[in-house]
Amino acid sequence: MKNYEVLEQQLELLTSCDPDTQLKRAETLCDLAYALALVDVQKSLSHAGKALIITREIKNRRLEALALRYHGVAHGVAGNYEKALEYYNQSMVISREEGFDEGVASCLNNIAINFHNSGRHQEALDYYQKAMIIYRRIDDQSGVAVSYINIGELYYDWGDLEK
Repeated sequence: MKNYEVLEQQLELLTSCDPDTQLKRAETLCDLAYALALVDVQKSLSHAGKALIITREIKNRRLEALALRYHGVAHGVAGNYEKALEYYNQSMVISREEGFDEGVASCLNNIAINFHNSGRHQEALDYYQKAMIIYRRIDDQSGVAVSYINIGELYYDWGDLEK
């Protein structure tokens, strides 16, 4: 059984309207949106949209930022780069307001990927570097590593194999 199938089963069990269940439901919808982004963009967008509604109802801003970011991921996968940027920027604003540096760095990294995939390589490099600065500041070694990998792929695509 695939990860997203387990999440879909979990989602079916979360039908109560109490706030704790709604929070868990929104988290599961976000997990599904992310898991399905490369498999089924429309389902990913649907789950992210449902999560967004719930997060706004329960006033969970960090999770709202995550739902917005996953909207961006799905749009980016579908090649809707401008729409993806809109969602990433909305997510980044909320992450900054909430002091959620990891969320800001993730948005910057996703914006960089978006620019990279749309051929805007210098902008991609700028955003990868901005993300890396935050990842270093918050001591997120995984984020730093991902930034290095992404920058390496960017230079590879540029044909600059020395860097």
